[in-house]
Amino acid sequence: MDELAIYKDKSKLPPLGLLAALFMLLGVTMLGNPQTYVDPLWNSLNLIRMLGVLCMVFFWIPVFFGVRALTDHTPELTLDSQGLTPSKGFIIRNDKSSRTKILWQNISIIRENTVNKQRVIEIELNDEKGFSGSLLQISPNNLTMDPDDLLTQFNNYHQAARSNS
Repeated sequence: MDELAIYKDKSKLPPLGLLAALFMLLGVTMLGNPQTYVDPLWNSLNLIRMLGVLCMVFFWIPVFFGVRALTDHTPELTLDSQGLTPSKGFIIRNDKSSRTKILWQNISIIRENTVNKQRVIEIELNDEKGFSGSLLQISPNNLTMDPDDLLTQFNNYHQAARSNS
């Protein structure tokens, strides 16, 4: 089977980035011309300057990470005939993020479950060290592929690998 790359859904990032950029613009105007914001309710230039700095500092972080995420073109998950390869931190295994390839021969069960009202794909492993029953969880919520299609692709690749071996 061919390699299948599954990417993160980035459709929510541009509106959030625009909102953060507007708050940064508000912070710049509060710093540059604070007297326009002075009225009986906000009677302190220092308070307005402090709010401007907070707007700039607090909303610079989402703009930075949003641009970084928009320009990142690495797949979150890659499926091929040998196994699945997650991007760094996409799959949590024993409280550590994993980037190593998980071979289809080391996977015993692929199933769907619901955790905190969210669909999760669970992968039960047969570890090569003799520890069976390790469980990986993949949340398909932020991926471009539909969760049902993703589960079908997992099962197709898993079955193909088992039939070839």
